[in-house]
Amino acid sequence: MNNTPISHNNFSQSINNTETQSLGDKANDLEESRKNAKLNQDLNRATTLVSGIQSAKITF
Repeated sequence: MNNTPISHNNFSQSINNTETQSLGDKANDLEESRKNAKLNQDLNRATTLVSGIQSAKITF
């Protein structure tokens, strides 16, 4: 069996790459959530507007 020592620098770089990827994924998730929140806000405004127009049509 070959017991090759793990290079500290390579091991640290591997951990840093994993952490960076994880942070990148989290940033992408946050951006996606922000976009979805904006779309939901726009949809709610449009729904309110349509409801108001429908109510106005019934009133007149």
